[in-house]
Amino acid sequence: MSRLMRTLVLFFIALLPLTAVLAQRQAPPPPPAITPVPGSPTQGALPPFPTQGGGFPGLPTGGAPGFPTPAAPGFPTQGAGTPGAQPGPPLVLPTQPAVLPEVTAEITSEATLEATAEPEVNAALELLISLRPDIELLADALIGVGQRPEGWSGTLDINDSQLPLLMRLDLELLAGTVLGAEVRPREWFGTVSSTPYALARDIRHDLEVLADATVGRDGGGRPAGWIGAEPIMRCSRATQSLVGLLQASGVFQLSVDPTAPDFCAQVEVQASQFTEVNLLANPAQLQQGGLASIGTGAGAGTATIINDFAAAFLDRGASLRVGVIPNGLELTPIARSYSQFSNMMLVRGADFELFIDYQFTSVSEDQFEALPDVDSITIDPYCAADWCEAG
Repeated sequence: MSRLMRTLVLFFIALLPLTAVLAQRQAPPPPPAITPVPGSPTQGALPPFPTQGGGFPGLPTGGAPGFPTPAAPGFPTQGAGTPGAQPGPPLVLPTQPAVLPEVTAEITSEATLEATAEPEVNAALELLISLRPDIELLADALIGVGQRPEGWSGTLDINDSQLPLLMRLDLELLAGTVLGAEVRPREWFGTVSSTPYALARDIRHDLEVLADATVGRDGGGRPAGWIGAEPIMRCSRATQSLVGLLQASGVFQLSVDPTAPDFCAQVEVQASQFTEVNLLANPAQLQQGGLASIGTGAGAGTATIINDFAAAFLDRGASLRVGVIPNGLELTPIARSYSQFSNMMLVRGADFELFIDYQFTSVSEDQFEALPDVDSITIDPYCAADWCEAG
């Protein structure tokens, strides 16, 4: 019996090497194929984002120069599972901000505004400087003091050529947080490539539009300390450009109440009437003399005396009477008095430059209203005609 047991043990010992060789040659079965379900998270999944210490080829392991790494103090973190993340309080937007907080936007900048040789650039800088506090005030009122969307710059470095772009981005972030990423008011300009002043002006326009849409326009519709801007900046681009062109030429001056609820509509009508009467109606004269000719009356068209009692005066107050202009005489309307309830119009002929009530002429009320302010041009009233009573 002991001999049989010894034989079996030796047999099993001889089989052990063969078993090990067969085990090494047998490959493990392949994993089952995975067919992602359309729309599932696995379909089209991107490879893992490189973690700190790995990095992309050609970049230092600490990230791009000057860009904060995830381990840097103050780097914004998101997600509850991020080690060391300190999620802030939830963002609660007011639905009806009836009472605006008394806040003061604190702007820190060591830069000082230096005058340049370009007035347009200086005007743009002035607009930007007044914009930053108002953007911060509106952000405080809408999303909370000290609460800002991720990516907010809050900068007012006037030496940075990207300042208009950074302010525009901050405004878009604020609008996206309050209204929705793809939601903007109907009057919203957005970004259009133009001059530095126009870029700053468009930001102011959209800021006022956002304020109207969120905190309202009437009564207490702006936070305390709001700087604001000229009412014309609420109007459309076309209206602002037309008024700016006419005023820069010295031939037109607005006479619209800035507090009127339909201010922009009135401005559009007034500027359009002036352009139609004084420019478009006299294209030949305009081509010869340009806009400057309007100030001298060359492009203002002609009118006719239609009354036998058209008294003429050397002043708009009708205190220095010099005679009566003959009925049927042609003359050129130049400008008008912008004083309230005044009908006095400055007219010019071959040997006179005088004031007259426009109702004694063929000039219509719309044409009269479209004339430039007499204070915006250089005048020299006189009368050398044979019907003059005094010269």
